[in-house]
Amino acid sequence: MTSQRLSKSKDGLLGLRRRLTVLLEDPATSALMNSAQSVLTAYDIVAVQPTSDRTFQQACSMLEADLITVDFSRRLPFRLRPQAVKQALQRGLLFEITYSGLVRGGAGRRQLIGQGATLVRTVGAGGVVLSSGALRSGELRGAHDVINLGGLLGLPMPASQAALSEQCRKVLQHGDARRTYKGIFRVISCQVDESDVVDVDMDQV
Repeated sequence: MTSQRLSKSKDGLLGLRRRLTVLLEDPATSALMNSAQSVLTAYDIVAVQPTSDRTFQQACSMLEADLITVDFSRRLPFRLRPQAVKQALQRGLLFEITYSGLVRGGAGRRQLIGQGATLVRTVGAGGVVLSSGALRSGELRGAHDVINLGGLLGLPMPASQAALSEQCRKVLQHGDARRTYKGIFRVISCQVDESDVVDVDMDQV
């Protein structure tokens, strides 16, 4: 699934961002993702949605993505293992919670509150991004309303605000690094000839 999002560019104008969300239905899909980097570089944000313990582990530990998204309005088909979550955070990935399930109500709302709060406790407030996941315009809410909805998930107000702003910028920055040589810098070691080393008398400096 692809989607296009608007964000502010450096000159203050709105810019169009491209997002790809990959549903990880089996480990073969995960392997295909890492072999398709030339395609993934066309997208500003690559999100993955795991559907099993194994694909969740792969998403956290090895996939070249920017965001892990989970449908918390349904019973999770895997456990949020702290070690896997820690790996994802160390690699710069954040976790997305979509709030539209809170707006729709019903059993999905209860599931989202319970499981979303579990994620917040496992990940920490700094590892969460809030977005709509809306299927229709009536499910969209303003920023202040979303901040309040974040409180239902155990996010303090400053953390809810960050989940709508600072954390989103981190996702975009991670995507930029992924697309530009994966953000890797090469360190070149060199040897120094001792005959070229000059002793300096610190009293004369």
